[in-house]
Amino acid sequence: MSEFVELPIDGVWTAAVSGAVANVTNPPTLVFPPFLKEMKVKDSKALLLEYLASIRDPERAASLFADDVVFELPFLRSLGVEPRYRGRSEITALVRQLLKLYPNFAFAPNEIQILIETPEKTFAEYVAHARAAATGRTVHHLFTGYLVAEAGKIKLLRETFNPLAMAQAQLPNGVADIGPPSNEVHSF
Repeated sequence: MSEFVELPIDGVWTAAVSGAVANVTNPPTLVFPPFLKEMKVKDSKALLLEYLASIRDPERAASLFADDVVFELPFLRSLGVEPRYRGRSEITALVRQLLKLYPNFAFAPNEIQILIETPEKTFAEYVAHARAAATGRTVHHLFTGYLVAEAGKIKLLRETFNPLAMAQAQLPNGVADIGPPSNEVHSF
């Protein structure tokens, strides 16, 4: 008979079911084979922090996302930019474009504030200070991020920031270069 290790169910789920799971003893404790003991499934907070830390490496950042991920930046629509990205390849391209616009873009580790946290969902505020390649202007972006995790991957990330600040940083004449609005104005 195989040896089994008991792992408590509290906080981060630390193993995956592999068909070799024994019985449940003294709920809420599950019993797993020893070879699964070291597997860790990242929770939503860990995924968000790792994503923010890896923003300068588009492939690494995208690897944190699920295959069927949705990444939303809803307020980009007000600048005529696509607000929704699906799949790792689109996220990789998005992060590459971000680094072209702001070559020194990075999130400030000491300016990340987790406001709401569960194993599956995290809501946070975080700041980036970056110089726009097009104008040389430095922008100080305050982001909010809502992350949904599933099976140790990012399933949904919805980020918001002030698109007016982006326009002021990127466009030679700031928002004056956007032009007058039509009869309908969309912020999302």
